[in-house]
Amino acid sequence: MSSWPSKFYVQGNEGNDGFGLYFEVIIQLYNTYKLTYAHCKSIESFENRNEGDPMAISDNTGNSTGSHLHLTVKRGQLSNGKFTSDNYNNGYFGAINPQEFFDELRKYKVVAFWSVVVNTVRKWLTADEYIEN
Repeated sequence: MSSWPSKFYVQGNEGNDGFGLYFEVIIQLYNTYKLTYAHCKSIESFENRNEGDPMAISDNTGNSTGSHLHLTVKRGQLSNGKFTSDNYNNGYFGAINPQEFFDELRKYKVVAFWSVVVNTVRKWLTADEYIEN
């Protein structure tokens, strides 16, 4: 993760409710974003990761009806290690269209991060190849 401007990483488990097993990454570009990846079967340790390494295996945990990658993007502020959404009351609990994040990412020219995201999504879409190996 050192090749992209991430600052914080958290992992949680809501059991059979909500996101199930999930992780969040705070990324500071021109704006600050929190990306939440949810419904995971397992999450890899984020220590000693290399670019392109899988971060997690998607699944059907939490309130879900089938295996899929759930990505939520929120724009906000980071203060004393706590993220606050810019517009929590927007009807989506602060979530925004992910395109805004990806557009800013392209402007920021963080090519290494973009390749990590694309490769990770590709791996998640074919997660059966990575289960129990």
